[in-house]
Amino acid sequence: MSAIRDFDQQIDLEHSHVAIPASAGRMHVNIIKPQSYGPHPVVVLLMGMFGIDQSLCSTARLIAEQGYAVLVPDLYHHLAGEYSEDGSDNLSSLNVNSSFVPEDFDEALEVMRLVSDERCLADINSVLELIKQRRDLDESKVMSMGVCIGGKWSLLSGCYFPEKLCCVSSYYVSGLESCSYALSNLKVPGQLVVAGKSMFAGKRAINRIEALARDNKNHFEILHYDNSDHNFLDASGRSFDPVTAVDALQKTCRFFSEFARVA
Repeated sequence: MSAIRDFDQQIDLEHSHVAIPASAGRMHVNIIKPQSYGPHPVVVLLMGMFGIDQSLCSTARLIAEQGYAVLVPDLYHHLAGEYSEDGSDNLSSLNVNSSFVPEDFDEALEVMRLVSDERCLADINSVLELIKQRRDLDESKVMSMGVCIGGKWSLLSGCYFPEKLCCVSSYYVSGLESCSYALSNLKVPGQLVVAGKSMFAGKRAINRIEALARDNKNHFEILHYDNSDHNFLDASGRSFDPVTAVDALQKTCRFFSEFARVA
């Protein structure tokens, strides 16, 4: 399996979902992976403040086309109602229909404040335990990647679950200053992708992050995209930057390949 494929090349993907025990009832986990049996290296993709929206689903497909199984947990599961135990292998199984998606920025901010780091970390650990139970997933090659608030949860995962994760990546994390603990205590290699025009990427916060990264004994890299805005991966949004999106995802896949030893 090539760790980096042409992002214009498409491979056949399989979509399914499972419901697993979580911090509040059961949580829906979307799974998108190559149709070949595997076992596949795994990326746990953590949602941003808008939940499992079309942008996150598009990102999941792009990563899966590089040969990874991508697991997308619904960390708003306590707001979305009950899920079926039945999986599905059709394309519609990875969508926003069964997940809570805030209607606008103000609602997203309000909902985000109601979701504690402790709850999310417990749910992420449930996903990591799921990986260990499946023969089509390689539990020795597991990475996490988060966007927006999910970027913080990805970094925190590298603090709390170093025995289960090879490395972590964080895209245009919201609340960079609040990530100081995570960066000071990160126990696996890390990657931070910074969008220079993001409202969350103040110069003072960036300087603080870079200082913490230099002090961390693990490998830590920062990708700067000074002319790109928050959510530059979102192909449906005004901030979409296709050149930056492809460049960043290719570098993230190389980062995953290096530290998970993906052949």
